[in-house]
Amino acid sequence: MKKGFLIFACLFVLGAAFRATDLGHPIDRPSWREADDAGIARNFYREGMNPFYPRVDWRGTTPGFAEMELPVYPWTIAVLYKLFGYHELFPRVLSYLISLAAMLVFFRLARYLLPPPGAFAAALFFILNPVAINLATWIQPDGLMFLCYTLAVYAFLHWLDSDSWKYYVVAIVATAFAILAKATAGHIGLLFTVLLLNRKGWAAVRQPRVLLFALLALLPAALWYTHARGFWKMYGNSLGVSNEYHWAGWDLFTDPGFVTGIWRQELLHIWMPTGLVLAAVGVLLGKSERAVKISLAWLFSIFVYYLIVARTSADDWAFYYHIVSLPPVALLVGAGVCAIRRLTLSPRLVFQLIIGSILLTIVLGVLGAPDIMQLHSDIYVLTAAEVGLATLLLLLFYLTRVREPEAGAPLQRSPLMSTVLVYLLLLCLTSTFFFELRGIVQSYRERKDGQALYECAQSFAPRVEPRALIVASGGACLDSKGYPVAYNASYMFYWLDRKGFNICEEEQSVEALRGFAARGARYFVAEKNALKKRAGFEEQVRGAFPLRAECEAALLFELPAEAEKEAPERVSQR
Repeated sequence: MKKGFLIFACLFVLGAAFRATDLGHPIDRPSWREADDAGIARNFYREGMNPFYPRVDWRGTTPGFAEMELPVYPWTIAVLYKLFGYHELFPRVLSYLISLAAMLVFFRLARYLLPPPGAFAAALFFILNPVAINLATWIQPDGLMFLCYTLAVYAFLHWLDSDSWKYYVVAIVATAFAILAKATAGHIGLLFTVLLLNRKGWAAVRQPRVLLFALLALLPAALWYTHARGFWKMYGNSLGVSNEYHWAGWDLFTDPGFVTGIWRQELLHIWMPTGLVLAAVGVLLGKSERAVKISLAWLFSIFVYYLIVARTSADDWAFYYHIVSLPPVALLVGAGVCAIRRLTLSPRLVFQLIIGSILLTIVLGVLGAPDIMQLHSDIYVLTAAEVGLATLLLLLFYLTRVREPEAGAPLQRSPLMSTVLVYLLLLCLTSTFFFELRGIVQSYRERKDGQALYECAQSFAPRVEPRALIVASGGACLDSKGYPVAYNASYMFYWLDRKGFNICEEEQSVEALRGFAARGARYFVAEKNALKKRAGFEEQVRGAFPLRAECEAALLFELPAEAEKEAPERVSQR
C-alpha cells in the first residue's frame, strides 16, 4: 500500500508540474472561449453577481444576457475577484486546481478497476496527455465538466457494486453538475444505462431509485437550459448553443469526412498513434476483464455522442471536446500493460535485447550528439531516448513480472515470441510518452509566443474612448456546407475592455458598418485577415472611414456619429 501510494504521489507531482507551465500566462491568445469566460467573469464582478444572468461583451445595445451553460465557472472567478481583487491570474489558478482534482479522481478510478501496475500505467498515460495539460490552465468550463464527469462515473460504479447511498448521492450531484457545466456531458446517461442493464437487467429501469437518479440528474439542466434559451430568444446572444448547427444529418452516411475527422482527433489527441497498440492489446488479451468491458461501453457512448454532434466533433478546432475519451482510453492502456505482464519471457532473449538496445542507444546518441539541445526535433536523439527508456522498462518488467498467469488467462505463448512482443509494446509505450512530451513542449512554446492581435489591442486601447461601442471582426457566418456557426469573436472586446458588435465575414460591407454606427458604434476594429475574406473590402473601408491606427494584424477606423442607413437586421448575434 505504501509503495503504491508513493508511486501515485510521484505521478501526481509530475502531472501537477506539467500542468503548471502556463499558470502565469496572460489572457493574450485570440481564443473566443477564454475571452468570453474571462469577460463574463469581469461582468459579474462589475455589473452584478447574480449567477443566473451572465453577460457577454459583444452585446450590441442589449443588456448582454447570453444563452450558455450554467456559468458556475466564470461566477466563481468573479467571487475570487471580489475576495482578492481583480487579477488575470485567478482564472488560470482555478482551472489548475480543478485539473489537479480531476487527476486525483482518475487515480482512484484506475485503482478501483485495475491491478496496481495497470493503474500506474493508466495514470501515467492520463497525466501526460497534451489536451488534459492544455485544459489545466485554459479559461473555459471544460475542465470543470471533466472533473464532474469522471467523478460521476467513479461514483456510479461504486454505487452499482455496493448499493451505497453515499455514492448514489455523489453520482447524482456529479452528473447534474457535469451536464450543467457543459451540456455535451449528457451522453454519460447512455453509459449509465448500458452499465445498469448489464448489471441488473431491464427490470432495473423501473426501480424507484433509478428513476429518481435520472430525474435529479437531468432536472437541473433542463431548468437551466430552458431559462438560458430565453436569453437567445429575447436578445439573440448565445455562446454557440442556438447560433450554431452541431447536428449530423443524412450527409453523415455519404460524407466520410465526419468519421475520418472524428477519428483523426481521437488518434492524434487522445489515443496517440502508439498508445492505440497498447489499448488494442488490453482489449485482445484482457477482453474478459471488467475494466476493459467498462471502457468499451464508455467509448461506445462517447462515439454515439461524437456522431450525433459530428458537425462539431469532427472539426480540427474542437479537439478539446474529445477530452471525455481520455479516461476509458487510459484504462485500456493500463489493461494492456496488465495483460503483457502475464506473458512468459525468455531470460536469455531478454538479456540479449537489453545489451543490444544499450549499444543501439549509444550509437544513436553519438549520431545525434551535435544536436543534443534539439531533443524535440532530432530523430537520432529522440530514437535513442525511446530505445533507452524501453530498455530500462524491459529490465524492470522482467524483474517485477507476474510469475504465474492468472487462472483462466490463455497467455502461455512461446517465450521467444512473448519476449519480442513485450519489447515491441514497451517501445510503443516509450514512443507514446515522447510523442505526448513533444506535444506538451510544442503547445508550451506556442503559448509563449507573442500574439500580434493582442499587441494591436494594446496599441489601440488609448485611441478608443472609454465608453465607446465598437464593431469587431468576427468569424465566418456559415460553415463550408452552409450551416450557421457561432461567429462572435470576443477577444478584442475583452482586451480593449469595450462593448459592442461583431460582424461576420460574409456580411462585411460599408453599408453594414454605417448601420452599426446608427446603433451607436463609434469604432471599427478590423482584423486584416478578416478583411481579405471580401475582395476589395479593405480598400472600400479605407476610402469610407478615417483610419485612426494601424498595426501588424489589424486596423482601427472611426465610424461617423450619424449614419446614413439603419442597422442591418442581423448584427452581432443570431
